[in-house]
Amino acid sequence: MNENALPNELLRRLTPAEAKLLRRVAAEVLEQLRRVYEIDSRAFDPLVGDNAQLFGFGIWTHAWFFIEQALAGIGGAAVTNREHSHQIRVGSLTIGVYKVGDSADESIDSIEIDGSDTKQSYPRLNAHQLKLFEDEGEGDDSERAFSLHQLVIAHFGNYRDGFAAAWIGAPTHDEEERFKWAWRQRLDQPPGGAPVAAPFEGSPSPTPFTDQPEPDLELEIRDDPGEIEADDQQP
Repeated sequence: MNENALPNELLRRLTPAEAKLLRRVAAEVLEQLRRVYEIDSRAFDPLVGDNAQLFGFGIWTHAWFFIEQALAGIGGAAVTNREHSHQIRVGSLTIGVYKVGDSADESIDSIEIDGSDTKQSYPRLNAHQLKLFEDEGEGDDSERAFSLHQLVIAHFGNYRDGFAAAWIGAPTHDEEERFKWAWRQRLDQPPGGAPVAAPFEGSPSPTPFTDQPEPDLELEIRDDPGEIEADDQQP
């Protein structure tokens, strides 16, 4: 991870020890994400029924396995489990890690962090914190944004190409309760170097078995065992 991948506005509000710890944690997460995408991409085999849904579940499972192992020996950082959802705690910061897309060409501003109660808690808690800052007249918009405690590392990748991109940011809601980022920055390359956002136009993923249409079946019930035996002997 580039040493400037984390925004200075965020690091300045932390103590030097906390800033150093956050850099180390973010670098470890990025390294483990790259590792897991490489492992799961190599293992992907559509001939045994692997599909995009199974790939995504494997990335989630294996990523948290390796992240928890990597952070186990780092003092001040911990992986916690809340309602079957993993989170990273670094001081006052809570960090979620989620796969949000397939390609680096997808816009980070077009995705949403929603679904489970834990996922929804990140933007909800940040929006509440921003409202408190506003009510109390604390800081300007930038200072408020980088003072938020709920962060998300959002990563992109697919089973054909492996790891694609990772971003870190603070999700929140606007006045209409719509998802948005208070701030976000690309983790896996220097700031300002992110590609222009564009829709992902990769080849379609195999349709999961459970999503395929039911076949039309015709069943014929025969009670005569002799008739069945005779049919079975037909060439």
